[in-house]
Amino acid sequence: MSFRKEAISKAGGFDERFGGSAHLEETDLCMRIIKEGYKIVFDPEAELIHLKDTKGGCRAEN
Repeated sequence: MSFRKEAISKAGGFDERFGGSAHLEETDLCMRIIKEGYKIVFDPEAELIHLKDTKGGCRAEN
């Protein structure tokens, strides 16, 4: 996913209280961005490649 920096700032950023796998943190942010008057757009052509790392990120053991 990709957002305009100003949209994330106005929405207050990601909520750091989401722990473990951070399940639904992106939904929470999207809902707050919409409340700020921005529009969320789905692009089925967009692609993202996650690079594997042995540590870091959102994992239950974190």
